[in-house]
Amino acid sequence: MLLRTIVEALQERQRQRRAKKSRRRSAKEQNNGTTNTTASMPLTYALARSWAWPALKFRCETHPHEVSELSVDARGETILHWACLGKPPVDTIQAILAVCPELARVRNNVGHLPLHVAISYRSSVDVVRALLQVFPESAGLPNGAGSYPLHLLCDYGSCVNSLRAVLETPEAVATVTKRIQETRPSGGISNNKHRHTTPLNLLNARMDYPQFQRAIVAMREARKQQQVIKEELQQRRQQKQREMAAGAAVASDIEQSEADPEANSGGNSNADPMVAWLQQHEQTIASFQSNDYWQKASLLAVAEYTQEPLSPEGQTYIVHACAGMPSCPKFLLEFALLMHADDLLDKKDSQGRLPLHVAAANHANALGLDLLHNKENERHREASQRTLATVLSSCPQAAKVADSNGDLPLALALQLIQLNGSDSASAWSSGLQELLDANLEVLEVLDLNERLFPYVWANRVKNVDSLFQSIRQHPNLLQNRIQAGR
Repeated sequence: MLLRTIVEALQERQRQRRAKKSRRRSAKEQNNGTTNTTASMPLTYALARSWAWPALKFRCETHPHEVSELSVDARGETILHWACLGKPPVDTIQAILAVCPELARVRNNVGHLPLHVAISYRSSVDVVRALLQVFPESAGLPNGAGSYPLHLLCDYGSCVNSLRAVLETPEAVATVTKRIQETRPSGGISNNKHRHTTPLNLLNARMDYPQFQRAIVAMREARKQQQVIKEELQQRRQQKQREMAAGAAVASDIEQSEADPEANSGGNSNADPMVAWLQQHEQTIASFQSNDYWQKASLLAVAEYTQEPLSPEGQTYIVHACAGMPSCPKFLLEFALLMHADDLLDKKDSQGRLPLHVAAANHANALGLDLLHNKENERHREASQRTLATVLSSCPQAAKVADSNGDLPLALALQLIQLNGSDSASAWSSGLQELLDANLEVLEVLDLNERLFPYVWANRVKNVDSLFQSIRQHPNLLQNRIQAGR
């Protein structure tokens, strides 16, 4: 008897809860005159909610009048919203949009467009492209919580191709550095814990850091071994050259393998094993190209650097992009330098600039920022100096390479400082000093003012002996200054 009483009490409580929910739902539907009840919605709505894709596609084609932006449920959702929830096939989405493309512009009660829903539920890249095709502006619109499509792509683990598809639109590129908005479009405060966060920040928070760190360690070791092998090959080549100069030998197999290493690989028993080891290490590094974080972060970096929709050509300048970002993460920069080490000296952009030029220009622009009561600018300056130091230490000889205008990296930086209205002497930094130390001969071509010239020398030398050695190694630096009457 006691057990029966308890069961009846529980059943009565459940009936009361269902009745309360029903009254609440009815009140919401009455407050919205354009909202239909579930019972009055067309059959296409029921098919979309049940994810009956073939039937939904057929129904849209045979009963197009049932597909309308005016048919929304109590949650403000259309059949397109419901379809995007279930990872639909692209032909179903295309059938819906072919009848009523305006559905891509409808927000639900919480401010989500169909594109936001599709990205949040990891729809295929074909579905994302189909939605962007009819409403490309949606790539630059936030949802009800203030998140842009790029934030959702990075937060919910969408595939790389979907991120690339969105970044191929100028609307999305304009939001690549935007932070999640603090307020909702309706004016209410967002409860998003990631507000004030950029897409790249979200991607960093979601990355598999242990896996990424293991990749960096493996790439470091591979580059280290490559350097040892290259030095050994260089020594052997120099030895052969000395023997040839003495008439003791002719061209060696080592030189042939260095001139065309690919010709000696792939089954040639006479190939130099050291060249094969070089190629093996290069293959090890290339294997990390498919890292999910790297692929996504590189797309965001290139878009931020170029401020243009993605193109196959632009994606090749990833090292330039990392060097030119205001605040490039250290681990992302190192990964780019390890993956594309040859770009430091061989890859030039449309202005003939190496990554070091870009890093120097980025640091020069950061030196002109106002640091008073602005921690963001202070972080930007520190990050730009760190990036410059990293790029310079990875390839010091790049400091001696001029761009298409004949400007060395240091000269370019000083020009930008002057264009920004700053004084070169007061803006001089340790990063610029390191750039000068890597190529002291640049002082022969730079027209430094009377304040800056002695200042850079004072920062370079620590005592009289080091000053003497510097002048002895570069006598023209002071001689030209004296002849110029300065």
